[in-house]
Amino acid sequence: MSLATTHAAEALYPTLAAFHAVQGHALQTVREISVEGSLERLVLHFGSIILSARANEDDDTIDIS
Repeated sequence: MSLATTHAAEALYPTLAAFHAVQGHALQTVREISVEGSLERLVLHFGSIILSARANEDDDTIDIS
């Protein structure tokens, strides 16, 4: 795991801890999508449900949709 990934995981843990299960579906995988070394998106898969978090590098926030 890269240093950036570790920092992202530590920063997101309090928020993501609430997503161990969504509508009875357990969290199965988490994908990190990076572009040119910068985090662009986190994708959480809960079986048929997908939660996408978009990173905003301008102000270091994440938008969940």
